[in-house]
Amino acid sequence: MTDVSTIALKIHSPLVKAGLMSLIGSMKDVRVEEVTYDLLTMKPADADLLIIESIDVPGLHESIDRTDVPVVAVMTTALPDSMTTSLAGKIGLYDAADTVRGLLTELMHEESKTLSSSQNDSLSPREKDVIMGIVKGLSNKEIASEMSVSVNTVMTHRRNIASKLQIHSAAGLTIYAITTGLVDISDIKNSDYI
Repeated sequence: MTDVSTIALKIHSPLVKAGLMSLIGSMKDVRVEEVTYDLLTMKPADADLLIIESIDVPGLHESIDRTDVPVVAVMTTALPDSMTTSLAGKIGLYDAADTVRGLLTELMHEESKTLSSSQNDSLSPREKDVIMGIVKGLSNKEIASEMSVSVNTVMTHRRNIASKLQIHSAAGLTIYAITTGLVDISDIKNSDYI
């Protein structure tokens, strides 16, 4: 199952908004929503990317620096580079649709790689070992034997993994291990456990 990314829009111009909504709506596995919060608070709920229209609002640059969400601006006027350094990207009014789609896709891909990497970093080495055992198709007892720990320890690691990653199945953990680089898919294909 593919994750659906959310792009939040804070656009005032009806034409620019309609164009972006149409363009983003044509992208696979992307949801677009209009947001109504104050730009200076910069708290888009559950957005993977935020697109704004005006960046010449006093105090906005500091807000962009504080947010965890990448911000892309629709450039309606030419601004000095010093005013756009905190942006993840810029969209010009005359940019081709494919150029805009490419930029947004690239930024969302970078964000998901960063998220996967930070999730990976939150796992202990022993939890990663347990995931590797699960990917190999080993039982809790076999994982415990391989790691020289008790079955109860393996079960505790599994509970911690499920809590940290919100993944509760062996298949889901296998997909996670492949997409985050814990295991290479060629290793799985060439192994005895598939």
